Amino acid sequence: MRSLARWIQSNRGCWLLIGVTLFLYLLIFQPLDRRAEDRERVVKKNWNELAKLRQKTLDPERRRLIDISQGLDRLDQTVDLLPDLLAGLSIDPNYQNRALTPFKLVEYQADRNNAIAAVEKIAKNKKVKIEPEVFEAFPIHRSNQPRPHLLWAELALSQQLLLCMIQASVESISELSIEPRTDTGDDPKQLKPLTLEVTFSCSSPALSRLLVMLPLNSETIRERLELPDYPEHKPSLFVDRILIRKNSTEKPSQVGVWMKIVGFVPPDMDRDAPLVD
Repeated sequence: MRSLARWIQSNRGCWLLIGVTLFLYLLIFQPLDRRAEDRERVVKKNWNELAKLRQKTLDPERRRLIDISQGLDRLDQTVDLLPDLLAGLSIDPNYQNRALTPFKLVEYQADRNNAIAAVEKIAKNKKVKIEPEVFEAFPIHRSNQPRPHLLWAELALSQQLLLCMIQASVESISELSIEPRTDTGDDPKQLKPLTLEVTFSCSSPALSRLLVMLPLNSETIRERLELPDYPEHKPSLFVDRILIRKNSTEKPSQVGVWMKIVGFVPPDMDRDAPLVD
């Protein structure tokens, strides 16, 4: 008992400080805190009521002007981004210029063969297997082709898609197809989509790398992904649909992939179709 009494006497100052602090908290700080919370709730309630009242008092014409103003602001932002977006959709200038001249079948066939040979060479160096059916699916000219000059765009997108897959280090490419175009060319200012379907096998890291690379152009890929040797003139390509399945239970990181890819024909390339020479 004596030791307890001595301990209390020795710590009397500490207990006194704790008591004063508790007293101040209960009688001063806690009431002030509750009062501040109550006032904050009142302010928020009044602010919400004021906002609702302001919305009700705005006449239809005033609300319409506000909507128009906000729409114009969004349009200005979109217009500022438009040059960069169109630059990202640009394809190889060589093909783009060919589309503006009368279509020459011999010239197209020679360039088609050169594009296939270039892809085959890079695929061999990167050890990517490409089935012969893939190159057979490269766009060819048919006698009833309504707008043959757009074959240049199809050729450019087919070549750049395969090059992108090769650079992403897929293992093999088994199928390639191009959906028939349904546009009539009535609106030359409208971007015309071109849809390609591709089937391939790869590892999960390669698929992730490919998905990152597809929407980027060549310059951005070289800078951001540190691939200084990436080929020139890649346009932005976009994944419309994708289906992924495991190839085997023994290799869970190996997958088979089917993708639908969308590219676009630049407006300058989709003018009235030149005559065929």
